Amino acid sequence: MAGCTATQGVIDFEDLANTKAFAPVSVPYAYAGFTLTTDSPDGLLAVGTKAVQYLNTTGLVADYNATITLTRNDGKPFSVLGIDLSPYNDSHPGIVYSFVGHKADESTISQDVSLRNAGLGFVPYTLPASFDDLLSVTWTMNMADTTQYFDNIRYSFCPGS
Repeated sequence: MAGCTATQGVIDFEDLANTKAFAPVSVPYAYAGFTLTTDSPDGLLAVGTKAVQYLNTTGLVADYNATITLTRNDGKPFSVLGIDLSPYNDSHPGIVYSFVGHKADESTISQDVSLRNAGLGFVPYTLPASFDDLLSVTWTMNMADTTQYFDNIRYSFCPGS
């Protein structure tokens, strides 16, 4: 992102806020010029205010074995700065998310993120600066919990590129 004044933002999923326990999310989910998809046949769900797992913010859940993919709608490069992650169930230590960035030069970068908390609660995680010039980023989770639970994807990109 050198040489530009980067646009930064957060995909916070508050447009999906609901008073149910869980609400299906139309996939692909598009927001702020980005698209989020999953390979899970069960798709994505927005956690609503009636869910035991609700953490005073609208996060998304997906199967533990799902691959989630984030891209820009226009196909141009971007950076992923970070994401908020939480265990879905209480007392599930050892949860690890694996992020893979697919760069414009066709190389990849990867980073494993071990959750620092075993109980419910979103924690912001920062991805390395090498998660720049991405055409897409994917992530998966190990089997230490039954469900992926994420919120607040922080991004940046150069306008016009």
